[in-house]
Amino acid sequence: MKKRALRNWFVIWLALSPSLFAVELTVWKPEANGPKLILPVPDGGEASEAAATYLENLYAATDLHSAMKSEWLSEVSGKFSDVATSKGPVFIVLDNSFEDRLEEVRAFERAGATTYLVPLGAELALSSAAERREFRQLLAETADAMVAIGGADIDPSLYGHDLTYAFNTNVRRDKMELAILKEYLNGTSKPLFGLCRGHQLIGVLHGYSLIQDLEDELGATGHGSGNHWIEIVEGSVLAGFLGGELSVKVNTLHHQAVDLSSKPRGRLYATAYEGEGDTQVAEAMESKDGRVVTVQFHPELMNNQVGRAVMEGFVERVR
Repeated sequence: MKKRALRNWFVIWLALSPSLFAVELTVWKPEANGPKLILPVPDGGEASEAAATYLENLYAATDLHSAMKSEWLSEVSGKFSDVATSKGPVFIVLDNSFEDRLEEVRAFERAGATTYLVPLGAELALSSAAERREFRQLLAETADAMVAIGGADIDPSLYGHDLTYAFNTNVRRDKMELAILKEYLNGTSKPLFGLCRGHQLIGVLHGYSLIQDLEDELGATGHGSGNHWIEIVEGSVLAGFLGGELSVKVNTLHHQAVDLSSKPRGRLYATAYEGEGDTQVAEAMESKDGRVVTVQFHPELMNNQVGRAVMEGFVERVR
């Protein structure tokens, strides 16, 4: 009995005591007009040193190079600060291509959120698996909402398929993002949002497969560019964002989609569609508790009432 009591006290002490690794978060603003990046700093380290280690390891990671659309950041400059107490909700956005993502960041900020960008491979500033897990836990604690955004295709091996029509894939990048999202979902009850690729990534996280090419596999056309109409499910969170509108025109910049039929009893369900019958495509999803809300289109790039309503809806939902 005494041994059990001692074990229980030890578990409580571990839960309440400071972390053995004491990873901290730093906000790095490399450029005056650029986004605020969020990076981990290992125990006893300096923010600038962590940034230098991150960049050095990122450029040395040859298996991540195919995910890097540009070399927009190559040296340590700018300012470092702590994560500040904010008037608006804190949105943490996951980059997947090593870009500044100004359009996405500013769209959330215009809607009223304080927005930080986790750059591609941010965990490379750290040297151990334990530190990387603590980094993911800190992100989950800091965020009022987390957002997965648009980008390249997801490696089909992560949903148990062979590569057929997917391209520009990078499995290490995908695994890093999925680890952050999994920690966030399991460790908090806060909202999770997805845009385009992020919508698909969240589907994969929940055990769904993807249609690797809509035209070749499904016969659905007109999704690669331009605009189309979507039909929205009445009573959904998305319909609420749009004031009850059930038919709106959105942009379309994708060739893949979540295959909700691959997991019929899964946690997500479609809340918007394009097309009919065998060529119908899920254009938005929600979890049954409304915590997860994703869209296949890009509201952050729509300079109109529909785009603004969705972006403001995300932020108001967190408030």
